[in-house]
Amino acid sequence: MLEIVFKSLLRNAVLLTQRSALYTTYYFEWDFKLARVTQPKKSWHIQAFRKINVFAAVFILPALLARCYHLSTSRGGRWYKSTLCLTFIVTFFLPIYLFIARVLMRPSGAQKYINCFEVLLKLERTLEAMTPLSHHKRGNDVDSAVRQVTRHPLIFFAILNFISPIFIAFFSFFRWNPIYTMFLAIHNFEIYSPIVPISIQISLGIFGTLTVTLMIATIGICILIIGCSIASLYVWTLFLTPEKNNSRNVKLRGGLSFQTAIKMYNTLRVMTLIEN
Repeated sequence: MLEIVFKSLLRNAVLLTQRSALYTTYYFEWDFKLARVTQPKKSWHIQAFRKINVFAAVFILPALLARCYHLSTSRGGRWYKSTLCLTFIVTFFLPIYLFIARVLMRPSGAQKYINCFEVLLKLERTLEAMTPLSHHKRGNDVDSAVRQVTRHPLIFFAILNFISPIFIAFFSFFRWNPIYTMFLAIHNFEIYSPIVPISIQISLGIFGTLTVTLMIATIGICILIIGCSIASLYVWTLFLTPEKNNSRNVKLRGGLSFQTAIKMYNTLRVMTLIEN
């Protein structure tokens, strides 16, 4: 019931990570012929992804922490509320991203993610194959649950993949970009020709847009596998819940036999173990 939605969300998330990194530092590729996610054919893509994250953890994060302390304690920093607020947000967001990205930074992390998602899709196909023909009614609550777990993830990831980069670019190219203000505090290059600060602002704006978009896409991919597992468990567990008719007789949904219901229950147990 949900396999097509899961595949579509995964494809969009993988393509976003590649676009946001200008097809350089990424950890997944989408094979259009096989319609599945794979690891990059060239290992330098993953190596670059790991090195950038290590650089962010060792240099950028401490610099942002020091910048937050400086802005919050200095008299001049308190006058620039927008810069102070945005710097705190980026500093708070970066450790969260690094904590999540460490799963994909491991040598077997990307392949383990692919294997788990492939097993999830296979179990989804297995469960759907167990259901009888479509003329059997599943129940209003099951139909409502299917609509919800189909609509809400699509809306959430549409905002994450297509709308959030616009807001990121909006804040990255303005003067209160945390990296820009940090460089400006180190050396006041605005005293030179206007072409100098404009060039630096544009360069840092492009860098900030691509970097933060990649961070959000990575977090989205990690959220995706968790959300798909929960959605699949919720819908199929609800499908196994017996329903009562007007005569108060309990019967299984969709014309399921008792033996098929037992097989579906065991399949859901396997899915639960994989999710854990």
